[in-house]
Amino acid sequence: MKAAAEHLTSVTLELGGKSPAIVDRDANLDEAAKKIAWGKFFNSGQICIAPDYVLVDENVRVEFSAKLRDAISAMSADGSRGVLVNDAHAARMRELLDDAVANGAEVVAGGVAKERDVVPTVLANVDTNSAVMQHEIFGPILPMIGYRSLDEALQVVAEREKPLVMYLFSRSRDFVRNVIRRTSAGGTVINDTLIHFYQVNLPFGGTGESGMGNSHGFFGFEAFSNARGILSQPTRFSGIQLMYPPYTKFKQKLIDFTLRFL
Repeated sequence: MKAAAEHLTSVTLELGGKSPAIVDRDANLDEAAKKIAWGKFFNSGQICIAPDYVLVDENVRVEFSAKLRDAISAMSADGSRGVLVNDAHAARMRELLDDAVANGAEVVAGGVAKERDVVPTVLANVDTNSAVMQHEIFGPILPMIGYRSLDEALQVVAEREKPLVMYLFSRSRDFVRNVIRRTSAGGTVINDTLIHFYQVNLPFGGTGESGMGNSHGFFGFEAFSNARGILSQPTRFSGIQLMYPPYTKFKQKLIDFTLRFL
């Protein structure tokens, strides 16, 4: 954006960020666990739209935690998984993991980090002041935080940068409407993860710290084009000429009338 400003060039920025997944007590927990596990650990979490952390209702937290662990095990049953892009990024994941555990986090799944191979890891009871909750993770570590009220959950979201995407899991329309009304995000997906990126009829982009502008489909055409307005005036007399100087009393009244009603 800084480089573009030197040339007066507009930009569309997609910047990622901490995208939350919120699991309501009324959610289909099996589906939520399976979809969050896939969305988070696909490509070892190295996706800008991956769920960054999970907020789950305390009434279903224990049950959801077990289902999430089972979903991760099922998806890695063949032993295949990705690796991190380089040694520096792998070292960063180990630092985030060690810091979270040092601040009281419990390892629910995974927790093993060897060189660039960091297994899918879920952390419970995460301190919101831990480093893992301060910056986008972009890796296979998923913090999980329980909430007792929706206000409490949304406070956690509000204390962080506006996300590129928010994932909501609930069968309650009132719950979904309430969260959407009270939050701001580049996009929102209900009862799934990642798939909005492939829907070209939806605008894709962030807001605030997660970016500006939109791409995909017609929205991308608008973002990467410049609208050129063209007006063609008849060569004969046109109404605007009634307001050309000299400004007679009649023309002044006409101008006053135009300003008043138009």
